[in-house]
Amino acid sequence: MGGTEFRLLGTVGAWRGNQAVQLGHGRRRCVLAALLVDANQVVSADQLLDRAWGDAVPRRGRDTLYAYLSRLRQAFRGLDVEITHRSGGYVLVVDPDTVDLHRFHRLLARGRAEAGPAARLALFDQAVALWRGEAFAGLSTPWLDNVRESLAKERFGVELDRIDLRLELGLHGELVTELAAAVREHPLDERLAGQHMLALYRSGRQAEALAEYQALRDRLADALGVDPVPEVRRLHTALLRQAPEVAPPEADRPPAQVPGGVPHFVGREEALRELGRPLSVVVGTGGAGKSALAVHWAHLHGGDFPDGQLYVNLRGYDTAEPMTASTALEGFLRSLGVERIPPGVDEQSALYRSTLAGRRMVVLLDNARSAGQVRPLLPGRQGCAVVVTSRDDLAGLVARDGAHRVTVGRLSEPEALELLRRVLGATRVDAELPVAAELVRRCVGLPLAVRVAAERAAGVAGLADLVAELDDLDALDVPGDPASAVRSVFSWSYRALPPPAARLFRLLGRHPGPDHGASAAAALAGVDLPIARRLLDVLRAAHLVEQTAPDRYAMHDLLRLYARQLGAEPEALRRLADWYLHTACAAVELVNPAVLHLPRPEVRAALSGRAEALEWLDTERHNLVALVHTADGPMAWRLADALRGYFWLRKHHDDWLDTAHAGLQASVVDGDLRAQAAMHQSIATARLSLSHYRLAAEHFEHARALSERIGWHEAQAAALGNLGVLHRHRGRLRDAAACHARALAVVRSIGAEAGEAEVLGDLGDVYHEMGHLRLAERQCRRALALHRAHASGYGEAAGLSLLGRISFELGELSGAVAHFTAVLRLDLGARGLEAATLARLALAECALGAHDRAAVHAEGALDLARDTDSRGAELDAQNALGLVDRRWNRCAQAAERHRHALDLARCDGYLRGEVESLIELSAAVVALGCPDPGLTEQAVTLAAEAGFRVLHGRALTAQAQAWAACGAVDAAVASGEAALGVHLATGHRLGHAATVALLAQLTGTGP
Repeated sequence: MGGTEFRLLGTVGAWRGNQAVQLGHGRRRCVLAALLVDANQVVSADQLLDRAWGDAVPRRGRDTLYAYLSRLRQAFRGLDVEITHRSGGYVLVVDPDTVDLHRFHRLLARGRAEAGPAARLALFDQAVALWRGEAFAGLSTPWLDNVRESLAKERFGVELDRIDLRLELGLHGELVTELAAAVREHPLDERLAGQHMLALYRSGRQAEALAEYQALRDRLADALGVDPVPEVRRLHTALLRQAPEVAPPEADRPPAQVPGGVPHFVGREEALRELGRPLSVVVGTGGAGKSALAVHWAHLHGGDFPDGQLYVNLRGYDTAEPMTASTALEGFLRSLGVERIPPGVDEQSALYRSTLAGRRMVVLLDNARSAGQVRPLLPGRQGCAVVVTSRDDLAGLVARDGAHRVTVGRLSEPEALELLRRVLGATRVDAELPVAAELVRRCVGLPLAVRVAAERAAGVAGLADLVAELDDLDALDVPGDPASAVRSVFSWSYRALPPPAARLFRLLGRHPGPDHGASAAAALAGVDLPIARRLLDVLRAAHLVEQTAPDRYAMHDLLRLYARQLGAEPEALRRLADWYLHTACAAVELVNPAVLHLPRPEVRAALSGRAEALEWLDTERHNLVALVHTADGPMAWRLADALRGYFWLRKHHDDWLDTAHAGLQASVVDGDLRAQAAMHQSIATARLSLSHYRLAAEHFEHARALSERIGWHEAQAAALGNLGVLHRHRGRLRDAAACHARALAVVRSIGAEAGEAEVLGDLGDVYHEMGHLRLAERQCRRALALHRAHASGYGEAAGLSLLGRISFELGELSGAVAHFTAVLRLDLGARGLEAATLARLALAECALGAHDRAAVHAEGALDLARDTDSRGAELDAQNALGLVDRRWNRCAQAAERHRHALDLARCDGYLRGEVESLIELSAAVVALGCPDPGLTEQAVTLAAEAGFRVLHGRALTAQAQAWAACGAVDAAVASGEAALGVHLATGHRLGHAATVALLAQLTGTGP
């Protein structure tokens, strides 16, 4: 990641490394441009308004300006830049070299101070390379338009200066075509025409040079009625006389073999900074732009190496055989003026090193195959800069010769879009920006692919037509130039592989997920793990796979497509699926052993424990999901069933439902009723976790009916128990108790103690909601003992969580905190449970007066709940945060939180959550001084109808408080006395204490 950069010479923007800073709409960019043009200088508010708005200043212009400056400051947090207010206006304090406009001017100043033309040209080249289009592209105000026009003239003048320098250096041959195009664009520019005349003459085309003069004279006469200026007339005379001053420079100038730069070069700032050492190797996958980077750097820094540039394409990855070092040395020695070249490579290399001694040159060794091919071409002493490009890592050069490796990755999406803009035109790309973004994503940020796609796009009406074709590599072929086709570029790397590595490359193209580990590669290839690792190292060194993390490898989509087209081995995919299934079963058995599941294969995977198993599942999740969709027959539903316990812990609901539905479809095709029951159970549990109660009920009923039909009693009991949980959430406590009673009878009939523990815990929850707190506590402790006997970590956590809630309502606050803390210390990775527990812990801490700790826990609960889409936990977290806000006198914010919680509950049909949110919202509006007894009336009615006795008591107390705040003392006392009766019956001590205190206040009596 590089430093901060501000761009004005193109689209106005700020960048942190490769990441664009989000600046907002165009007018805010106008304000930034107005400050950056005069960076580190005071710009008055009036000037800023004029520069950014012109005649369209809004009615409250200064307020708008201040708001924009504030938003820019927020966007620049963490960057080396500051917008400060000073007497007379505002200053943007920034290092001028981070602003392309000021760097442009500094490079020009340095260039003009240089004596030598090569050094001056190199600095001018760097300056011009900073331009990415017209200045302030896409923005327009009168001031910006004037500055843009002035900068365009300045840039054009620099371009003409560069042409003069190139002519002085004898580069007239490469200028002829470029100057012809420039003259067509600027037909009346006499200096440009004169340069074209001189380049033609020095290229041996005197007649064309003289004809160009006549054409210029005709154009000027027709357009302006004038003759060419005296300087051009004198040049014409010199050309006619073949005067010495217009002759080409002497031929003994230093070699300049580096090819012309790739047009529209973008990005790579950090890589460019890394080059320039005595020996650098630029490595990367085919089409990544290694050669373009090396050539671009050589042109930028040509002035630093006055003795010239050597270049050779070693053809390491090409249709032809790789060039020998001897052939390359012969070419270099001749370029250096050596006439008598010895026959052996060792003698040639020694003479080459002697010839380079004391010279400062760039040596660019392009497309190298191996370190052995490169070593004879290395200079012997400091002074030269050698840049080697290769698809191989050239580890030998790094280890033995001290080379500095620069890895060229793919372009970021903003960089790839910028390249597309430059090749295809900003107007067209920006007009189809979403499609253009998809196009560069399909090209995986590979510069070659983006350039080929841009060339193809020039011939289609809309970019969407081209995007639709990119599922086939044929769409990235170049008519008439097969060597530039993406497929050909990949094939040269593939053909260089040894056969075992080539086979693994083909097989990895069939891997269904985005990345993989060495163990998956071993399973796919049917080889031992150490062999797989060695083969992956070969592929990584050839840049046919990327190592994205320790023991994680990936192919970009175009390479994957190429590998798939090379063929497949069906048996390899079966081995891979079998390995994933066995390992997933072993991992889930460690992280959530209590979950009901289909019969599993004998476990063969070696996982050290729960932590490693959970890490493996987290890492392989996307691969496992993809495999469910690509696997054949029973493998799909077996794998979906294996993952259910993991998804339940981690709350990856989208993946959970995706795999369960795919598994259900496969099980229906197979006609396997047990598998269908398991898939319905999985879908229903995911829907219940999301509070989708109607859908959950449908699938639980399917699961129950199928299980009963085939005699799968454990699954029948699980479906009944989950239906009971669903009824409890919807406020149907009697229906819930009946379901749990039926489930208890089933598990006891088959002697399933682990199942009995689950049902007893569920019954404890129902008794807790009914207000039978001591009975709920006894049931919970019985369930907890059975869970511990069967080493069920999640069962233990659920039991401790319920004990915490019961202790809280019994007024045993320290005990509640201890129980909730014990749940968190189990560290099960069950994120939904963790979120709910943190929210309940926050309530207990708040009741103890530890508001800071409560806020931390509630914020953590909210983050986790949103991350896992656990809406019930989000509701609890919002209510907990609202309570903390009330304690800190932020009652309006508290009311908003409680309203949000109420919306969640009503949207989901979560009755208990609705009652709780109504109670908390009533307390908040009372604290705000706008009591609303209607809120508590709803809460009292809903709680009474559902049988939520603890909540009924709390609602009555809240109603008493609301009536008291309205001044209705009699109604308040009546509600308070009714609340006391409920609290005494349930044992809810906190509610009882609050109600007694309120009644004492209302009646003027003691407790």
